[in-house]
Amino acid sequence: MKTGLKKMESTIENRLYKFLARYRITPHSVTGVSPSELMLGRKLKSRLDLVRPYIASRVLSNQNQQKYYHDRHTKSRTIDIDDTVHVRKFAKGPNWLSG
Repeated sequence: MKTGLKKMESTIENRLYKFLARYRITPHSVTGVSPSELMLGRKLKSRLDLVRPYIASRVLSNQNQQKYYHDRHTKSRTIDIDDTVHVRKFAKGPNWLSG
């Protein structure tokens, strides 16, 4: 902390505020999240957030990949009008009813 404060140029109060802000938004090596995120439940923004890639696009890409691999093994099922279907009945009596 001392070396971080010595490297900054301004008053001691401003240096301390800047150092603490950087410390609080830096992810911890063990938990993987920042102390401010643990305390506030959300991620604080910094200048580095402008450089980082947008996470939503990566999530959407992963979801599309999961859907692709899931849909490879599933059957396409269509039900037309006047088709016979079976419905599961959870009350007493027969388990399946045709309709």
